[in-house]
Amino acid sequence: MSVHHHDLTTRDNEGPVEVAIACEGPVEPADDLLIRLLPARREAFVSVPAGHENFPLVLSVYEPLEAWIDRHGLIAIDSPYEIYPGSGGADFDIAYPVNS
Repeated sequence: MSVHHHDLTTRDNEGPVEVAIACEGPVEPADDLLIRLLPARREAFVSVPAGHENFPLVLSVYEPLEAWIDRHGLIAIDSPYEIYPGSGGADFDIAYPVNS
């Protein structure tokens, strides 16, 4: 499962959020279920350390990841998202799709 943040989402800002679940096989839109196909892409990600999962501390994870992307000459090409479950035993990872 992944949660895509299309704008800043805080207690004071209701940014649009999209929840996605990967699946195999045919799926058809129904009622408020929308289907979006994502092409394979490269991403930069980091596991969220224990104790940083909740707002506002989770915001401190984005800045170092964005700095890493900049230092490596990459460009974020879409909104960041959270991937559940995370890698290495983390509850979730934060990822940005980046240019190849």
